[in-house]
Amino acid sequence: MKNPKWKRSKTHAKRNVRRKGVHVTVSHKGNIGYDDTRSALRDVSKQRDVKKALHESEALYHTLFENTGTAMLVIHDDTTILAVNAELERISGYSKKELEGKRSWTEFVAKDRLEKMKEYHHLRRVDPKAAPRTYESKLINKQGNIIDALLTVSSIPGTRKSVVSFIDVTEHKKMEEELKRHSEHLNELVEDQTRELRGSESRLRLLTDAFPALISYVDSEQRYRFNNRAYEEWFQHSRTEITGQRINEVLGETAYQAIQRYVVEALTGKKVTYESTVPYKDGGQRYIYATYVPDFDEQGKVKGFYALVNDITERKQMEQTLQKVERYAAIGEAAAMVGHDLRNPLQVIINRLYLAKKVTKDLSYPYSDVAAKLGLDELFKELEDQIIYMNKIVSDLQDYSKPLKPELVETSLRQLIDNTFSMIQVPQNIQVSIEAFEHPKIMVDPGLMRRAFTNLIINAFQAMPSGGILTIRTSRTDNLAFISIRDTGVGIPRESIDRIFSPLYTTKAKGAGLGLPVCKRLIEAHNGNILVESQVGKGSTFTIKLPLTRGVN
Repeated sequence: MKNPKWKRSKTHAKRNVRRKGVHVTVSHKGNIGYDDTRSALRDVSKQRDVKKALHESEALYHTLFENTGTAMLVIHDDTTILAVNAELERISGYSKKELEGKRSWTEFVAKDRLEKMKEYHHLRRVDPKAAPRTYESKLINKQGNIIDALLTVSSIPGTRKSVVSFIDVTEHKKMEEELKRHSEHLNELVEDQTRELRGSESRLRLLTDAFPALISYVDSEQRYRFNNRAYEEWFQHSRTEITGQRINEVLGETAYQAIQRYVVEALTGKKVTYESTVPYKDGGQRYIYATYVPDFDEQGKVKGFYALVNDITERKQMEQTLQKVERYAAIGEAAAMVGHDLRNPLQVIINRLYLAKKVTKDLSYPYSDVAAKLGLDELFKELEDQIIYMNKIVSDLQDYSKPLKPELVETSLRQLIDNTFSMIQVPQNIQVSIEAFEHPKIMVDPGLMRRAFTNLIINAFQAMPSGGILTIRTSRTDNLAFISIRDTGVGIPRESIDRIFSPLYTTKAKGAGLGLPVCKRLIEAHNGNILVESQVGKGSTFTIKLPLTRGVN
């Protein structure tokens, strides 16, 4: 008979039991037996584990929702705003108390965009695939200012709610500064969403998968322990393939080296924000803005960190485009000024040279013999060549800076090419081959196209200082005409290919770097484009594509 005294006791009993290294107090009124104690112990341990899991889920959701770096809100099917984060408060000017459960998102949309957004809202509930997930719109803040915003909307599965995030793209510089400070402004937990998340960890997973940001948790060994669906879409790996893997195994060694120091800082207990580039599924690179939030245990030791990563590629591209436009505008202004200032003295030199040649030609003996012995004709020829080159630079400057208004005329490509060569002196050591069709004719401005052809042909001649073959060939499709200009010259280095159409960039010892930019501008004015293929030591091919139908860009 086991423990006879204990089994017979019917009083309120307490007993300390050691379970997996933890002392647990078991309370029981009535007969207490060994099996009863085990059952009670299991119940208390299970209850403690559930509370711990719930606490961790709540903490994870709070950190994720409040540290995304973008303005976010949760809306109901009837357009009511249910929850907002601190970043939205900052951008809109409204507080949580003014918005949550009291206002409709339709109140903050510009009138000219409201009907379209209502249509998307309806479509998303009838046929989610028919409504765009990401689009641009115009919103109104508390001060009445219009905000250009890039919105991302996702439905929360199993509910009548949607989660919306948007980025203010009105002031790119200001937005960049705000992004760096966004983690300081994300403090409060959205109470309504928290109550829903308490019911199930799976609902937390559904919500994080709806976020446009990359969200993950990395432990102290730099292994992923949690990631949302955005990671799977980005790296083209399933969740099981990412979970448990080290950061360098998922990102690749090169990308990992670029961010390693930030990972180390986060694991020392520091909150880290930074910008970097990481590989994307299409094989290219994407710009990211990342925030690492350390996670501490009860003893204050870092056990990992939360990683919140936003794709800012589009913003970076917009900034780069803006910088390029500003640079080209400055070059255009300088080109117009220089071209104008050089044209007048250049014309004076041309006139004086013409008079000098005329006077020399009319000289009588013995002055004509003196002029011949001095080599004045050869000197005049050299001066004339240099004047032609200077005139080309001035023309390039003016063509690059002035507005282009092509006057379209029905023109034969063959005739256009022949007319171009009638104004160009072909070097004796270069052979020219032309394979051009007569019909159909195309609508172009003959003067502007001859200018583009002349620049490309002269460039080809200069690329073949020791002689070679210049081949001009035309072809067509139903809608396009193709003109290829191929030389057998020195070729263009691979690192220069992407820059040859940029103003003031040249690979030649003698040149202003405007010839090809001018060509590109003239061709694009006809709604066409120009491509280049080149191999060092074998030559280059420039291909022009022009529409057969009437059109001006």
